[in-house]
Amino acid sequence: MTNNNVVTLSWLLAQDLPQAYIFTERPSTFNRKAAFINDKKYVIHDYLPNVTGDSRHLKAMKACPVAGSKFPILVTRDINPLIREHWSKWLPFFPKPDIRIFDKEDTGEKPLIAAQGKGKRGTFLAATEEEAKLAFDELSNHFRDAELVVTEVIENISKCLITQLYLFQNGHVHWLGVKCKSNMPFVTRPAGFIPTPDVDWNEQEELKELLCDVVRPVTQYLHRNGYFGFTGVEILVNDKGSFVIDVNLKISSSTNLLLIAPHMAALGYPVSYVMDILPTNIKHLLEAIDHLNLQAKGRAILLADGELSVEIQHKACVVVFARNCEDAFQLQRELMNVAGSDISRVAKS
Repeated sequence: MTNNNVVTLSWLLAQDLPQAYIFTERPSTFNRKAAFINDKKYVIHDYLPNVTGDSRHLKAMKACPVAGSKFPILVTRDINPLIREHWSKWLPFFPKPDIRIFDKEDTGEKPLIAAQGKGKRGTFLAATEEEAKLAFDELSNHFRDAELVVTEVIENISKCLITQLYLFQNGHVHWLGVKCKSNMPFVTRPAGFIPTPDVDWNEQEELKELLCDVVRPVTQYLHRNGYFGFTGVEILVNDKGSFVIDVNLKISSSTNLLLIAPHMAALGYPVSYVMDILPTNIKHLLEAIDHLNLQAKGRAILLADGELSVEIQHKACVVVFARNCEDAFQLQRELMNVAGSDISRVAKS
């Protein structure tokens, strides 16, 4: 049973705006073939020239199931009806999203709220000199015309956390939750290692207490300067305290996950992991997810699926919710054995 007042992307925006569109693709600085080009004041480190429209579509799709019905959400291509049906079946607490095709919609003068960005290229945790070199090489490859400067070294990091919230026009804050950034590039994992979950809802109160005072100066500064909207604050934690290292003013994949997580925790599945897999085909994948979900050991949700490239026909993003980490990994293995393979293994082969 859906509730029109459940917290969704559009429900939050509707507290500040009488009407708007949620727009799932932001202008690109580097990709001249993108549907929307940023050639104005700011240079955005977003999509590289070799990133396909299919990749952008995959990221955009993740906002659709949590968009809600208060405002339409615009996409540059339609969503597979099988995926829409999957969202209705396994996310029944969210209102059906009002999904519209950008090219067919007369947006008039309604504001467009950007709903995605390209992440995972700005934060690397290095435990060894070799890992640090790989991180610097990666950054240099993306910022070819810029000199890398080390301004500070933060050691003995225990956690990398992403706080997601919505900052209202009146300065009040709706705290969405905290995601742990654990799947870092270049970090060597021992065999059998089980990483920290992306979200453990049982830890949310403790994390909010830890980070609330750290985040408050950021939101106060943004409010003083007239900003309102979705806000992500990235924080490193060590034995000396908590350090704000990045602020992202956008709807992100973490936002979408944290909107779903409390509903899954209410069903008894507080732990969640996000995984990218290469499915045999979308119909087979959704059938496998249905079978898994009916076992009542957890719940898997397909957030996005689409053609990625000629070499890799399809990529799917699935989030697995379970009672604990061990159950979540067992469900992941079951899903990959039946319906696809781990994209990281394929990429290395």
